[in-house]
Amino acid sequence: MAINETVGAWLSDMRVAHRLTTEQIADAAQKYGCNWHGSTISSMERGGSRADALGNILILLSALNDLTGEELTLADVLGDDFTDGGNALTGMAAALQGKPVHLTPYIYIEPSQGRQPTSAEMRMASRLGVQPPVLVRNVDRLYGHSVDTEAAERAGEGATPQKRGRETRIIEGEVADAIENEPSIMEQLEEMTGEPDGR
Repeated sequence: MAINETVGAWLSDMRVAHRLTTEQIADAAQKYGCNWHGSTISSMERGGSRADALGNILILLSALNDLTGEELTLADVLGDDFTDGGNALTGMAAALQGKPVHLTPYIYIEPSQGRQPTSAEMRMASRLGVQPPVLVRNVDRLYGHSVDTEAAERAGEGATPQKRGRETRIIEGEVADAIENEPSIMEQLEEMTGEPDGR
């Protein structure tokens, strides 16, 4: 999902959750120097081009903090899709303070056979609070195939849906442990290169 779409969806969810109107948000934002109207907020909610500008995101956060009494942050808006566990936010904080930006390289380990997550894996990723590619990567690392295949193999031929469900719950615990103990980016670099600094 593009940043403007992510911001738009978040903004819409916040507005509805707090029973705010687009006009209320626009009015609250005007004290931060913008000339927004309710139609501007509606456009942002639909993923309009203004929604992905950092200055506009910061104004939205300030306005919504004022209206809701919450202490919303950039991570609340962008979430894990764009913050890489805080890596990009750390870089952004450094950049905003006039410091050099040095992000930790992101290493993507391709899932085996480049497969897409199954429906069961999508649901499991949601329950575990991780992105589907993270879940697939760990499932493939553990079992070499999908959760569905692993549950079916464990349950045995002709197993009832209840038996497969029990096996899936056990697998979910194993996958959660694997995700929690997944090697760090630096450990992955070291493993790939044989060098402590990944070079």
